[in-house]
Amino acid sequence: MSDAGRTDATITLSGLRVTASIGAFDSERAVPQRLRLDCVVRYDAAAAARNDRLSDAVDYGAIAETLRAVMGARPRRLLECAAAECAEAVLAEYPEVRTVRIAISKREIPSGVEQTTVSLERVQSDGRLGTG
Repeated sequence: MSDAGRTDATITLSGLRVTASIGAFDSERAVPQRLRLDCVVRYDAAAAARNDRLSDAVDYGAIAETLRAVMGARPRRLLECAAAECAEAVLAEYPEVRTVRIAISKREIPSGVEQTTVSLERVQSDGRLGTG
């Protein structure tokens, strides 16, 4: 596919609050925690820019709901696992998204650290998920 006529767009969801059971230790997973999730997606917005229709755009409200559903679906030990599952869900549900970056932040773990953040990026490639 040619890049001619393409309009690259970036959507950033900052500070999405989610509740999830996550942590390396049983005691951490025993009580759901509030986490901060940031998501950046890139896609070709040429049709949306031209037509001014939501159906031609990536619905960031729907992405937020997808991320909440993934995070609430099951307990996890690692932020890396949760971020990877979120990225994979976005790419699977929104094939027009070319790249997605997920960052998940957890407060006060380890002790004395205000916040720990894990981020990763995934790239849509020829209809397959890949790492970027």
